Amino acid sequence: MKTILIAGSSSGIGYELANLYLKKSYHVIGIARNEPLKFAKHEKYTHLKIDLKDNSNILILSNFLKSNFY
Repeated sequence: MKTILIAGSSSGIGYELANLYLKKSYHVIGIARNEPLKFAKHEKYTHLKIDLKDNSNILILSNFLKSNFY
């Protein structure tokens, strides 16, 4: 299964990209401060409530990626 990580997936370009890749059967890991309502419960969508301006949140993201993809 192909997986893509998209920052800003709750609105705008990030939201549209997440939607596009879900339609192409990718597993989408979305990063945003807010959860997108349209595909929040999609079986191939994983949401991480993260603010990339906060260094501690970047550590959370790093740990998530290490534990799931290495």
